[in-house]
Amino acid sequence: MEVKEYLKQTDGIKHHIDLLRIESQQLKLQSQSVQGVQYGEHISSPNKNTEAPFVRCLLRKQEVDDQIKREEDYLSTLKMEISTAIDELPCIDERIVLRARYINSSSWDEIANQLNYSLRSTHRIHAQALQHFVIPK
Repeated sequence: MEVKEYLKQTDGIKHHIDLLRIESQQLKLQSQSVQGVQYGEHISSPNKNTEAPFVRCLLRKQEVDDQIKREEDYLSTLKMEISTAIDELPCIDERIVLRARYINSSSWDEIANQLNYSLRSTHRIHAQALQHFVIPK
């Protein structure tokens, strides 16, 4: 795995967590909706599922919430690992750029303003930082 791919894992995990949160919210809304009753319905099979639909939604929501928790724990561990590796860089500007970009998810403009450098200089520092960064084993 290349350095940039390793560092960008945090963005992918954050995006996945956001999608899981949306799914969890949708399941919560589905579980709160009430379906109409059909009094004339005839149950032809004794094996037909008679469980209320909201129960399935609640069970699936719990699974999604558990997955969110696992993903958040993994993201936290990964960020600590990345942060420790960033601290090993000798140049303070390189550490600032990588931490702002991959730990704090700052935009390039925000990073350039923080350092009082041009966007071009910020990208140059980033490229140097990527060359010096060592992926933890």
